[in-house]
Amino acid sequence: MPERIIKSLENQRAEFALASVTAANLNDYRGEYKSYVKNIPVLLKTNGLGNTLAFMRSKKRAAYDLLYQQFSEWLKKPECPCKTLLPGKDLLEFVISQPSPVYRHVTKELIALLTWMKRLADSMIED
Repeated sequence: MPERIIKSLENQRAEFALASVTAANLNDYRGEYKSYVKNIPVLLKTNGLGNTLAFMRSKKRAAYDLLYQQFSEWLKKPECPCKTLLPGKDLLEFVISQPSPVYRHVTKELIALLTWMKRLADSMIED
């Protein structure tokens, strides 16, 4: 990929992450959100995307719900390289029905997004 395209994608991720963390910072559960943003990449690498998303949904915590919704929103955006998540389809249902290459691609994309979210949460959300 040309460097210009990579920077553009990184800028799009950063902008989306900034909006996401800013929204989370307005809520009472911002501390939990910050903690989850830091821990989810480890869960993704250890347990896989499907298990991590199922875990997030099972917890019924507002911060997890917000992150789940933000992941879905990012994957539906035209600037996201995955662009395969159809509007109206649940993220977990989509992920578990995909072949391995798509599953891995979505995982890598969410880890890249979470890198920005983690940086911004560290700088914007006080402990």
